[in-house]
Amino acid sequence: MIKNMFKSPNVLSKGRAIKMSPLEDYKHAENFNFIVISQEEAPIIAKTYPIFFAKDGEDVLPIAILGLEKNKNIFLDKKGQWENRCYIPSVIRCYPFGVATLAGKDGAQSTLSIAYDEEYAGLDKKDGQDIFDKDGSLSEFGSKIKKFVENTYSSIEKTKKSLKLFSDLNLLKTIDVNIDKGDKKYKLEAMLQINTERLNELKDNELLALLKCGAFNVIYAHSASISNISFLADRIEDSK
Repeated sequence: MIKNMFKSPNVLSKGRAIKMSPLEDYKHAENFNFIVISQEEAPIIAKTYPIFFAKDGEDVLPIAILGLEKNKNIFLDKKGQWENRCYIPSVIRCYPFGVATLAGKDGAQSTLSIAYDEEYAGLDKKDGQDIFDKDGSLSEFGSKIKKFVENTYSSIEKTKKSLKLFSDLNLLKTIDVNIDKGDKKYKLEAMLQINTERLNELKDNELLALLKCGAFNVIYAHSASISNISFLADRIEDSK
């Protein structure tokens, strides 16, 4: 899903002097009805969005539900502005930047680099800020971007490691979420959620492991956020 934000990704390179203007809208996220989040974001996400889980290969990650209909983010208005007072997930705020994995040569280990979207509307505008100084080093603006992107994606990697325990302890179960609002029916298929029966069966050392890695915070946020599903349905109906 993160990759789908970028129409034409390119790696940030000192050989290319570029300028970036600030985001004017969030249209790059208009087709997302869910987005990956980090465990640090989970408590604030839970105030507005339902939180479930998704598999990314062998990894487990928490996701914030942004809409009940496929490819439709209901937190954006017609101009692509995010609804006031609603937290915007950090991966979405990173755009037009992200992280690219570069394969190493001759069996060398892969490396991570900052990437950007070549088709971003704010690229190389006159009012943009330089990413690099004249000597090729990152500008103050570029350094801030690099720090934010690296912090965002390192938090996601940390979350993957923490939530590996969910798979190891067989804590997740697959459900379909059905919501009825008058004549309208909504369905979220194959959602992963915490199996509370299994959670209650865990041994003390297993519970302690969840607590120490921060995974329990995600479990609490997930449980507290489930009621937000009905709010999403209300939001859709009120907008019609």
